[in-house]
Amino acid sequence: MPAAMRWRMVSFTMVPFPRGRPGVVRSVMQAATSTHHCRLPTITHDAYAAQHMTTGRIYVSFCTIYRGLEKMNDIGRICVDHGNRSASVDGGTAGPTIVRANGSERVRYDYPSFFSYARRGRLSSYPLMRAQCHWHDDWEFLLAEHGHLTYFVDGEHVPVREGQGIFVNARRLHYGYSDDGSDCEFLCVLLNPMRAGAAKDILERYILPIGIASRPPYLLLDGDDADSAAILHTMNSIVSAREADEPTAPLTALSGFYAIARHLTLMTNDVGTNADAQRNGRANMPRTREGRHRADRISSLTAMVDFIQEHFACQLTLAEIASAGSIGRSSCASIFRDYLNQSPIEYVTDVRIRAAIDLLAGTELPIAEVAARCGFHSPGFFSRTFRNIIGVPPFAYRKQRRDRAV
Repeated sequence: MPAAMRWRMVSFTMVPFPRGRPGVVRSVMQAATSTHHCRLPTITHDAYAAQHMTTGRIYVSFCTIYRGLEKMNDIGRICVDHGNRSASVDGGTAGPTIVRANGSERVRYDYPSFFSYARRGRLSSYPLMRAQCHWHDDWEFLLAEHGHLTYFVDGEHVPVREGQGIFVNARRLHYGYSDDGSDCEFLCVLLNPMRAGAAKDILERYILPIGIASRPPYLLLDGDDADSAAILHTMNSIVSAREADEPTAPLTALSGFYAIARHLTLMTNDVGTNADAQRNGRANMPRTREGRHRADRISSLTAMVDFIQEHFACQLTLAEIASAGSIGRSSCASIFRDYLNQSPIEYVTDVRIRAAIDLLAGTELPIAEVAARCGFHSPGFFSRTFRNIIGVPPFAYRKQRRDRAV
């Protein structure tokens, strides 16, 4: 096929799908078509789409023709502005990233051809020994190499002991934290299931079903069975290949993805009948009244977290946060306290401080400008809040980061 007419994959993106508003997806596709003056065929996965219709989310997958574009970094990514239902295309010249349209984590992937991320880290590198509550479209795997931590996943707090790992399914609300103040050295791998180039039948038969609502939100990987041991070994191989900068590291990540997908398929198929399934994310939980209530609370929490992460630079009230979750103020406060061990306003402050840390470390902006961009009404209040939470004032934190870098 001539280069000018070669098919190029733009993106497989999970976008919010308003209940009863199927025309939104069509408008997104039409906007992308008009933007690039090209034909836009669609690939639908009806079974998977139907599964997410009730939760307000749907996968939109599509291809488009780009004329004369031969490099992966010329491929655009669709993102949706839910306020006016318009669509824009974000070019990938700076490398593949997830654009936060509604609160999802921005992930800077290692390879442009396959979306994977592999790193070693420490809990002590996070403010208050706690990652920020978030979700993303990727499968997340974490191995506690030295020490232990606890993972929050869709309302459950899961202890992960040294030597154990955890798999967090795509689009599940989660974060890791220390419940006793001790540090943990961990290995983390993110794999995007929609960017592995799987054939359509493989995608629909094996890959997509892992993420449907009836499958567990997480699996504890203790290494005692062959499947979890194989996943932990594959994680180590992916991280080691990246750290060694091996020429074939992208192939290691890609082959590792398919190996992990096979083991996850076997493990998630067994969860429904496994007597020990309770430690694997309570499969089929929403079928009970208690499960449906819990699922509704998690759905509200996700919506409120998304709202805060998108609007933290503005002045937010408890009523506005509760409205984002379609609940009352007392229920809002109860959900945050039960699941995040914070009040809604404390969570807003936490998000603002983490954003300030990024600006202090990565920019030369004056302290007053950092405060304004992060939603603090005055530099003085920002400095006092920052010091109370982090232990040092903003200017001292910036100096510490610079000295450490040198």
